[in-house]
Amino acid sequence: MLWMSRGRSWTGNPCASDTRGRAVRDGRRRGPGVLGAAWALAVLLGASGCTPGRGTRVSGLPDTLHVVETDAEQAVALAPGQILRLSLAANPSTGYTWQITALPACLAADGTPGFTPRPVPAGIVGSGGTMTFAFRAFSAGTGRLELSYHRSWETQAPPARRFALAVTVGRPAP
Repeated sequence: MLWMSRGRSWTGNPCASDTRGRAVRDGRRRGPGVLGAAWALAVLLGASGCTPGRGTRVSGLPDTLHVVETDAEQAVALAPGQILRLSLAANPSTGYTWQITALPACLAADGTPGFTPRPVPAGIVGSGGTMTFAFRAFSAGTGRLELSYHRSWETQAPPARRFALAVTVGRPAP
């Protein structure tokens, strides 16, 4: 459940979900084939020696790769300079928030996490929404991005949910 954008500035909730937690945008569910296509493109670029240099735009690759909670435990490939945008369901009014527990050396946090509340009728409080994280791929390498959903004061309790991705950033051309 992955969708991509090219050169767009997203405001508001970039990724909503249906009643089963599947990613939707503009009322249509997105299929899982885009993640496989992005991975295959990155592998082909690496195998052909056509990997991008630092700050170089690669024709055909999106500026931003969007990932949602249903993409957990998948592998993603990025070119240096690309943005990985992660949208996860959250309800901070209950005390639960997503925290980064492992950040690979090939990624850097790009800004602070944002929260977009789900639209609710006036007078209703405590509604959930979507937490959004952005990471910039800045150097070649691999690693695992991990986040946990927990209450900060419950230090002995296990996280209510976990999210992880295997991340590969392509090597820059010599």
